[in-house]
Amino acid sequence: MIDTENINVDGFILIHFKAEALAAHELPNVAYPMPTEVLAQQLTGSGMLKNKQILAYIQQYTAHGEVKNWQDYLPAMHALTKSMSPPVEPYEVQVIADRWSIACGEVDLDGPVVAYCRNDEILAVACRNEDGRLRIMSYQPLDERTLLRMMESARNPHEDGTVCQREDNWEYLADGACGNGQMYAMVDGTSYFVLWRDGLAMHNGKPDPKFAQHREATPLPPSSLATSLAVCHEYAPLEDGEPPRRPVILHIEDQHLPSE
Repeated sequence: MIDTENINVDGFILIHFKAEALAAHELPNVAYPMPTEVLAQQLTGSGMLKNKQILAYIQQYTAHGEVKNWQDYLPAMHALTKSMSPPVEPYEVQVIADRWSIACGEVDLDGPVVAYCRNDEILAVACRNEDGRLRIMSYQPLDERTLLRMMESARNPHEDGTVCQREDNWEYLADGACGNGQMYAMVDGTSYFVLWRDGLAMHNGKPDPKFAQHREATPLPPSSLATSLAVCHEYAPLEDGEPPRRPVILHIEDQHLPSE
């Protein structure tokens, strides 16, 4: 059934799937977003979408600032990422694409970090990995805008190791967190970056009361972020002239597993 009352993003419709289909996929009963061009395919009887397609469409839909109820989709996103994650949780997952690479794993909150935020929520935190690239852990499933900005900051360095005239990926991300664009994103209700050089939610040795509680929050397993990145990489719209993307490689405990 199509929800015609709560559509607030151009190019999307909201669908209520049948109870038996939701039960088969262990998904909650919410109005699921779907691109309008996909609707015709579904009406021809192509069946239930794959889990990664459903997750990708939620990522795309909730990235928009007009979607004020984006947190209502977190349970569904949790269920979808869990359904595609390995049964045994690894300590770290390296997500490697042609043009970027991110280490998903534990982040030291007492050192310099950049937080990905939306409203007053901290979605994820990043720090400098040993090689100068990014190490990220997330606290909840992420929207497409946040994931794409992670990928952009994690772009492969030049031959001299620099990234866009910055020393490394970390300095590139930290510099971007100080730009005026973060304020505009916050006002628009989309995700933005915050740099804390003294540790997460710390200023001059004192906690920031607005964000201090997040220091005690439990992060999601590394595979959850890795799965979100892989799905976003596969389904995010291509830029003009951009060739089709090859699937990412997930490096898990000395194993190289192509994402599916």
